[in-house]
Amino acid sequence: MYLNLRISLILIIVSVFSFAQTDNTATERNFFYDASSQKSMAVTLSHQILNTTGNNFLGQAYNGDGGYNFSFKLFLYKNLFIRYSGGRSSFDITNTELVGNYTKSRLGERFFSLGYEFVPLNKVKIGINASIYGTFALENTIENGEQRDTGNLRSYGLSLQYEVIRNLSIYSAFDFRQLKTNIEAPESLTSFFRKGDYNTFNIGICYAVGDKDVLSAVGILK
Repeated sequence: MYLNLRISLILIIVSVFSFAQTDNTATERNFFYDASSQKSMAVTLSHQILNTTGNNFLGQAYNGDGGYNFSFKLFLYKNLFIRYSGGRSSFDITNTELVGNYTKSRLGERFFSLGYEFVPLNKVKIGINASIYGTFALENTIENGEQRDTGNLRSYGLSLQYEVIRNLSIYSAFDFRQLKTNIEAPESLTSFFRKGDYNTFNIGICYAVGDKDVLSAVGILK
């Protein structure tokens, strides 16, 4: 399921990229590209709300509390971008019988993603993105210290932003994320602890600078 979703998102991004290359009308704005709103890079800082889901250790024993996310986005060609995201959030433990005597957990996320931004309206951008590589660290607090789990992270998301003043936008996003863990468990519980699913909702600000993408700026593409 997740492989198919990733392939679909990548195909959409590649198709949009191909369309953008054939659109040489710099002054014309359409759903796929607006030359007047082109940026070089952007930084986003947002508050993050988590909601755990599914029949897995996160969905059954963890309750999302909140946290923050920071991202840096570089526009490669027109609205096609690569992004680094990092954040920290916390969970309350709701079922210690399932996962152990933890009192609280902190999640650290780090991942790279590819995406594209559409321009449906003036000052409005809608983005799609899919992670290409990500890791996480889950620090579980126990009475006498901490226990740490690590593994890989997947993320697929949608974003919406509105430019309130030049270069500064209100930013919101919804992502589906999955942790693939290295937790050692009895064979009967392996599937329960192998992954953890959760959704995130983010709201914050985005500050963007520049007016040329990377490949256009260095003269490789125009």
